[in-house]
Amino acid sequence: MEGRSSEARWIAYVRAGEQVGPGSLIAVRPGGGGERTLLDAGVVGADAGGAGAVFALVRRGETTELLRVRIGSGAADGPRATGSLSGIAAARGRVAVERRVASGSDVPRHLRGALDELATTSITVLAPPRRPPGTTHTVASAGGRRYELRFTNDPDGVLSHAEQVNVFVGASPRPVAPLPDALPVEVRGTDGSFSCGASACFLDWEEGSSYAVGEFGRPEDAVEFAESLRPMEELIGPSWREGGAVAAPQLVVLGGPEETVLESVEGYCECSFHPMDWDDAGERLLVVTRAEGFTTVTEYGRPDGPEVLHEAAGRAILDVSYTPEGVAIIESPAVGRPGPLRTLDGRTIARRAISFDVEGSTMAVVRGNGDVLVRDLETGAEQVVGTGAISVTVSPGGVAPAPSEGAPQRPPQPSDFGDPTVPFGVAVAALAGASVLGGATLLLIRRRR
Repeated sequence: MEGRSSEARWIAYVRAGEQVGPGSLIAVRPGGGGERTLLDAGVVGADAGGAGAVFALVRRGETTELLRVRIGSGAADGPRATGSLSGIAAARGRVAVERRVASGSDVPRHLRGALDELATTSITVLAPPRRPPGTTHTVASAGGRRYELRFTNDPDGVLSHAEQVNVFVGASPRPVAPLPDALPVEVRGTDGSFSCGASACFLDWEEGSSYAVGEFGRPEDAVEFAESLRPMEELIGPSWREGGAVAAPQLVVLGGPEETVLESVEGYCECSFHPMDWDDAGERLLVVTRAEGFTTVTEYGRPDGPEVLHEAAGRAILDVSYTPEGVAIIESPAVGRPGPLRTLDGRTIARRAISFDVEGSTMAVVRGNGDVLVRDLETGAEQVVGTGAISVTVSPGGVAPAPSEGAPQRPPQPSDFGDPTVPFGVAVAALAGASVLGGATLLLIRRRR
């Protein structure tokens, strides 16, 4: 390969193993020699942060640890953070990650005491978003394929029926036969029946299971209450059966005197923040945000606040990064071949790519077939340096070789950066077994500045 560049950077890429899952972090010196294992297992994300350091997310049981590993010594210090962490973008000692925070504060107060009991039923639990007027307590009973959620001012049953306020919603698998004088009503898009017993009236309908609400004097009141009901998953998130804790995402920058929360979601949402790339100054940050059917590229760190730079309609954003010609992106349909690497204004840089990174005049691209192609942007020279990859990163600067065990340190020599006929010094960090998010959305384990 001709046209030697003055740069000597190392390349890291994520190489999928036979099984999808956490893997090991491996580094080799520029030029391909001196391979060493930096972390031997559990690595789910990694990103070169400059000064010969790699930040890595390592899974330990149910939690994830953020570690910093020195390529020269192989020593890891940390954990610098522990929790439910994903996505990683390193810059000048700081690291942006997504952190999931469990919080029960978003569970409506009138439902908190009922969750443990209601979690014992296997059917969909419908509940009102607000406590019914006039009631003071919540009493729940459940088991198997039935439940009842009662709101009352008489939880101990000491008042006369005339003094009680009992509003409830319940369900069972058996259809309820309406009384002979039941009034047909339309409720929740289906047919129901409003019927009265000796002292109270009830509204029944079928919605997968047989539901009933009461005690109401008028069918209009019963229908209004029934229409207000929502599945518990919609009210407090999918983890409600584990005590109502909501795993809410935060976009957080760790490092420096204190952490900085750039974005935080209160309560449950089907959304995520995936930090992708810092600019050269380490001030602006590109983040892929996914929420309820749409995906955007948002830039943080602007004086006027975050700005959406791009929105993908029906397509997955596989990668995004700063380049000398501005922000570039790779998109892909949910099913099908990967798309081109292009600038936001539409100029194609490479075809059928799934990941890329640029530092200075060094660009690395993972092709659709998994080849890692390194291109010198100044000379146009190209070289394939790896295969079987799904993600790639370029170090912000050159990496000196590791000294031998116990040997004195010495200044870097020209031969440390590979064959002089090759324009790039190359090193490889491989994660055997890369994690994949659903569909065509890959968990891109990335370096960032």
